[in-house]
Amino acid sequence: VGAISIKQTYANIYLHLQTPESKGDLVAAKIVDNGDNRYNLVGLYRNEPDLQARQQSQIHYGAFVLEVVGDVNNPTSLKGHYWTDRDTKGEMVVNRKLL
Repeated sequence: VGAISIKQTYANIYLHLQTPESKGDLVAAKIVDNGDNRYNLVGLYRNEPDLQARQQSQIHYGAFVLEVVGDVNNPTSLKGHYWTDRDTKGEMVVNRKLL
């Protein structure tokens, strides 16, 4: 379990992941317009596990494709999959939580 913070400016998208064992940041990202008011957030990231966790999880790079769920101006979640250079992959669901 972790938290993702996302910030978008006119020119950039920033995403930071924080879990109990690691932190990750975007290297590159893009919002892709699929037509019919459907959008994906596509990105490349670098994840850095804490020193204690590096026995089982090394620093790695990965990519993800996340569908924007709900109204694009007020999305409720992001849903999709990821894969890494450690040959791992999985599914992700990120639910919106306003602070």
